[in-house]
This record gives sequence, C-alpha cells and structure tokens, in this order.
Amino acid sequence: MANAEVQLSDYREVLWALKNSDPDAKCFYSQPDVLVERTVKEIFPLVVLDKEKLENEIEKLRQRIEEKSREVEQFRTTFNIQLLSEEQSQAI
Repeated sequence: MANAEVQLSDYREVLWALKNSDPDAKCFYSQPDVLVERTVKEIFPLVVLDKEKLENEIEKLRQRIEEKSREVEQFRTTFNIQLLSEEQSQAI
C-alpha cells in the first residue's frame, strides 16, 4: 500500500507539471510495454484517469485492511487470545 501511495504522489507531481506546461508541447506516456509520444493536452486526461483509478484502489485496500482488522480483533476476543511482549514471553 505504501508503494501505491508513493505512486499517487508521483501522479500528483506529474499532473502539476503538465498543468504548467504548454498544451501543445510533446511529452511521453508509458503504457504497458510501450512508450507513446503525444501532446500534453492528449496525455493530461489519461494521467487524471490513471490517478483516479489508483485512488480507488487505495481506498479499496484501506477498506479491506479495516475489515480484516475487525475480523482479527473479533477472533482474538472470541478465543481470548492475548498478545505478549517479548519480556512477558521470555518469563513463561
């Protein structure tokens, strides 16, 4: 998830750079296995779309993490599982 958040930050920086560029300037866009040369005005909507997809994926991951955390907590409560510190485990 940390990697996805770094990617999202990169998308934001790229969008900021594209906003401040000449719309007719040439730029490159990396698609799977292909590097495409286009103008800024052609690439900008694609980068926005990719950023939105990544934001949605990050949100889905966060929801799954929260759900799994609740499941783990419920399991711990149901079966009376207690976590011990290193000192406590060595004392046993």
